[in-house]
Amino acid sequence: VGEDAHVMLNGFGTVVNSLGKRAANYLPQVCGTIKWRLNNKSAKIRQQAADLIARIAPVMKACEQEQLLGHLGVVLYEYLGEEYPEVLGSILGALKSIVNVIGMTKMTPPIKELLPRLTPVLKNRHEKVQENCIDLVGRIADRGASFVPAREWMRICFELLDMLKAHKKAIRRATVNTFGYIAKAIGPQDVLVTLLNNLKVQERQNRVCTTVAIAIVAETCAPFTVLPALMNEYRTPELNVQNGVLKALSFMFEYIGEMGK
Repeated sequence: VGEDAHVMLNGFGTVVNSLGKRAANYLPQVCGTIKWRLNNKSAKIRQQAADLIARIAPVMKACEQEQLLGHLGVVLYEYLGEEYPEVLGSILGALKSIVNVIGMTKMTPPIKELLPRLTPVLKNRHEKVQENCIDLVGRIADRGASFVPAREWMRICFELLDMLKAHKKAIRRATVNTFGYIAKAIGPQDVLVTLLNNLKVQERQNRVCTTVAIAIVAETCAPFTVLPALMNEYRTPELNVQNGVLKALSFMFEYIGEMGK
C-alpha cells in the first residue's frame, strides 16, 4: 500500500468525479466499502478510505445523496480518536469536505457536538492534523458560529494561541483568520483580552502573529472596538507589549485601508 495506493486513489476519485450524476447508482456500494475500510487494521488503508471520502463528497452532493453524506459524517466523527496522525489528518480532511458540501444546518453530527470534539484535537502537534483541524474549525467559525456557545469559542481561542507557534505559514495564517471569525461571532472583547495577554510571551514569531490577529479582529469588528484596549495596553511598562501594540496598529491601518482616513 505505497505509491500504488496513491495512484488508485487519484484514479478512482477522477473516475467518480468524471461520472458526476451518473455515479449515483454506485455510491451506496462505494460508501459501504469505504466504511468497511475505515475499520481496517492497516493505518494506510484507513487513511486511503478517508481521503476517498474527501474526493467524492462533491459528487455525492450532486447526486443528492445528502443522507449518505450525513451518515459518513457520523462515522468519521466516531473515528476522531484515531491514534495515527496521518490517518487523523485525513479523517479531518474528509469531515471538512462533507461540511463544505452539506452545509452547517444539515451537518450530522450537529455542529454543536462536532466542535467540542475538535477542541482537544487542536493540541495535536502533527502538521497535517493541525492544518486540517484549523481549516475545519475556521470554516465552522466563519459559517456556523451561532450553533456553538461563546464559552466553547473561548476555549478554542486559548488552544489557538499555541498554533501561532506552528512552523508552517499556512497554519499560522488560518489561525489568525479564525480569531477574526470568532471575534465576529462572539464580539471582540474576550478575544482581544486573550490576544493582548499573548503579547507578553518571549517568542517573537508568536508575538508577531498575535499582532496580525489583533489587526484582523479590528478589521472584522471595526477599529473602534479595538483601539481603546490597545491604547490602554500601551501603558504597560514592557517593551515587548509596547512594540506589539505599535505593530498591531500598523497592521490594522494597513488592513482597513480607506476606512482609516
